Order: sequence, then structure tokens, then C-alpha cells
Amino acid sequence: MVEACPPPRETVASHKTECAKPFHDPTPLDFNVPFPHTITMAQINMTDIRTIWRQGISTLEQVFQEHITRMNMEFEAKLTTFDAMRDGMQCNFEFMEGFYHDMQGKLECKNEEILVERQNWECHKDVIKDMVNLDSEVVSLNVGGTHHLKTERDVLRLCKGSLLEEMFNGMHTLKVIDNEYFLDRDGTTFLHLLNFLRNSREVLPEFTDHNDEIHFYKELQYWRIETKYGMTVEQYLYKLENAQRATVRVLSQERIAVHREEMQSKNHVHEHTASHTMTHSM
Repeated sequence: MVEACPPPRETVASHKTECAKPFHDPTPLDFNVPFPHTITMAQINMTDIRTIWRQGISTLEQVFQEHITRMNMEFEAKLTTFDAMRDGMQCNFEFMEGFYHDMQGKLECKNEEILVERQNWECHKDVIKDMVNLDSEVVSLNVGGTHHLKTERDVLRLCKGSLLEEMFNGMHTLKVIDNEYFLDRDGTTFLHLLNFLRNSREVLPEFTDHNDEIHFYKELQYWRIETKYGMTVEQYLYKLENAQRATVRVLSQERIAVHREEMQSKNHVHEHTASHTMTHSM
């Protein structure tokens, strides 16, 4: 047991500082047992020290062993969780890898389709551009009051030197009814003419009626529009009119022959009736 030594004797210096201000510790400590001023080796029991040391070492070993055991258990639990997470990640990776390859194949197929469509678009782009003339104004026509048509101004001006080209060159005042240019022509015949111009004068219309065909060529003659190939409009009209006259001549001859046969048949019936009457009278 550690015993407290007697306090030292007061010196002369201590008497000189009695009048000075006393010193106070800013953080005083309250001990149940005052700390001895001196410690002697005779007061220390080595057996007690060894016992305390061994107990402390045993306690440390026990605490350390428990700590190691607890750490090992936590590590095993975390390792199990990690294995589950790794298996899940591996499964997700395999799924994503297959999904990626599948999407890559689909994208490549789609890319090939897009390339083919682009090539087709490039091929048809110029054709469509020529067909759709964005710079040409669309005009509305009232032909004869029966046909209301819409077409591009450039179509009407297709044939240089024609009356239509001169009329729709933008330098003349035209008759307008309900925002439509009025043309006092036959609507059906002019429609054939308009389609002829829309096809760049490459395709002539087909007619079942001989008179409709003559009217079409007369319409071309009126607007001073020539055909692109073959005979001129005057030559076509001459040929058609000759054919018409020949047809009329044939029809006239047939009608005359039929009329003669009818007259002969009537005369024969009349003679037979007269003969029969005379026989009865005798």
C-alpha cells in the first residue's frame, strides 16, 4: 500500500509569498485518495503486479479473441452477400451482353435498310424534283363554265410561241370569275389539251368518237400548239376530215342503196296488190 509522505517544511521563501495572490488550477481534479508526494520501492508488491499483469493480459487476449471471432463472422456474412451480388451481377452481365449483341444485329439490319432506302431516295430525288416544280404558280381555270381545273402556269406556257404561252406570261389582264381565269372554250376538249401539255406533248389522247378527235386537233390549231412528233396539226386535220368525208360518202351511198331497196319493195307490194284486185274484179 502506498503511504503519503509528510509535507515538507515551510521555507523562508514560502513566507515571503503568503501575501501574494493564491494559484488556482483551471481544471481541478477531485481524487478520493490524494496522490502521494513520493513513492518508494518498498511499498510496491511484485506479486500483486504479476497477478494484475497476467489478469490484464488474459483479459486482453479474451477481448481480442472475441473481437477476432466477431470480425470473422462479419467477414463471412459479407463474403456470402458479396458472392450473391457477384452471381447477380454475372447474370445481369450475361443478359446485357446477349441483349447488346441482339440489338447490335437489329441495328445493323436497320442500317442496311436505311442505306437501301437512302439509295432509292437519291435515285428518285431528281425525278421528284423535276415533277414538283415549287417555283411554278398554280392557277385556277374555269373552262366554258363546266370544267374547273387547276394546273401550273409553266404547263400552260410549255409550248413557246403558242397563244396559251402568250396569254399566261403575266403581262396581260385576263377575265377572272370567282378567282378563276375564264376561258370560253369546250371544257372536255380543253381537258384533253391540258393533259397533252402535262405529258410534255409526248402522248396523244385516244378517242372513240371521230368528232371528238377532230375537235381536239382544232383546239390545238386554235391555241397554235403543234404536236411534237409526226404530222403537223393541219396535216392531222386534213387526214381526219378526208376520212370523215369518205365515211359520209360511204354512209350516203349505203343510205341511197337502202332507200332504193325500200322503194322497190314498196313498188312490188303495190303491183301485187293491184294485180290481186283486178283478178277479183273479173
